[in-house]
Amino acid sequence: MAGEYTEESLSEVYDQADIIGDVVKTWKKFALGKKTIVFGVNVAHIKHMTKEFNKHGISACQINAYQSPDERKEALDGFLIGNTKVLCSVEVATKGFDCAEVECVVLAVATKSHIKWEQTCGRSYRVFPGKESAIILDLGGNCERLGFPDSYAFYELDDGKKSKSKTKEKEKPEKLPKTCPSCLFLKPAGVKICPRCQFKPQFIQDIEVSDGTLEKLKRKNNRVYTKKEKQSWLNQLNTYCRDKGWREGASSQRYKQKFSVWPNAMEKGLYEPVGQEVMNFIKHQNIRYVKSKKRLQ
Repeated sequence: MAGEYTEESLSEVYDQADIIGDVVKTWKKFALGKKTIVFGVNVAHIKHMTKEFNKHGISACQINAYQSPDERKEALDGFLIGNTKVLCSVEVATKGFDCAEVECVVLAVATKSHIKWEQTCGRSYRVFPGKESAIILDLGGNCERLGFPDSYAFYELDDGKKSKSKTKEKEKPEKLPKTCPSCLFLKPAGVKICPRCQFKPQFIQDIEVSDGTLEKLKRKNNRVYTKKEKQSWLNQLNTYCRDKGWREGASSQRYKQKFSVWPNAMEKGLYEPVGQEVMNFIKHQNIRYVKSKKRLQ
């Protein structure tokens, strides 16, 4: 993959006894007992991690592209049935693998690819009865480098070449999460004051940051909608639901999905053309609904 880290450079960092031990230690601290997929650098790396998990009394197995079909099926069956708690993989479980019970994903590898970052984390997004949330343990600094895995979406494909109209334009760099220099908490993009320790960074040079332990990430929604903007959202939702022939009240339900309150204070019966922001929200909600219905069937 163009621009991706090489296996050799990653192995030098991650395939060491203390690093492998830290993976198990971190998992026991944040996700003990959770059905988990661990992604590693290469086959040697995932074999070592599997051995380390089993050494600590945690049932684990590994799958790789060099195993026979029977060996891989035996490992996968054990994980799907529940005899194995942790599944270690390099690429085999990245895409095309579905186990809705997975509650935790561990990234013991670094990547520069947005798609790989989203795909690996996505192994834990499946809806399953009794499952309320997913845990992502990022030991490769991917979130700080690429942003939260669900903070962007792909709406079209291209050939990888810049269009002539954009070659002369300067692209504004995407804002990414930053580490708080005071407590090492990973702040969401655009947040200046640390939500954890309230530290406000000063613009000084040569700040040294010490090593720390993995901490739980918290989001902060900086987008505050005005009453006028909320009214516009309701108007657009009214238009969408009317064009679909849906019953009265459907737009109010979608308004509540967006703003967590009913549009009681909004003016009813108004319409305006549906914009891209509202359409993207509707598509996202429709996809979530369809996936949840499929998982529960």
